[in-house]
Amino acid sequence: MIEKGVNVIRPADYLIISIENFNSVFGYDYKNSILFKCFDGDDSDVIEGIKHVGHETLLKNFPLLKEKEYSIDDLIEEAEIAQKKLKKPSKKLEIIIECREKFKLNKKLMDLKEHP
Repeated sequence: MIEKGVNVIRPADYLIISIENFNSVFGYDYKNSILFKCFDGDDSDVIEGIKHVGHETLLKNFPLLKEKEYSIDDLIEEAEIAQKKLKKPSKKLEIIIECREKFKLNKKLMDLKEHP
C-alpha cells in the first residue's frame, strides 16, 4: 500500500510510484486503491473480482474517484442515485449495486487494516 513515505517500484518499467504521482499513473486517488482492488479481485489469493466492471467503467461513472476517497457504501449510493436518473437502466450500474455484499467481502479479505 502506498502511503506517505512508502513508495512502490513497478518492475516492468522501473517506475517509482508515490502518493505524488499515483493519480497520473493509475488515474485515481491512491486512497481508492482497495476499492479498485475489490473490483479486480486477486488471483493469488483466489478472490474473485466483479465481472464486467473495470477501471474505465468506474472512472467514467464516478469521476470523483480521481479526487477523493470513496467507501463501498458511497459508491453504491451514488450508483443507485445515478441509476434512478437514467431513462434506460445501466447494466454496469446494476452490477455495482447488486454486488454490494461481494464488494464488502472482498474489502474485508484484502484490507489488512480492518482486521484486529
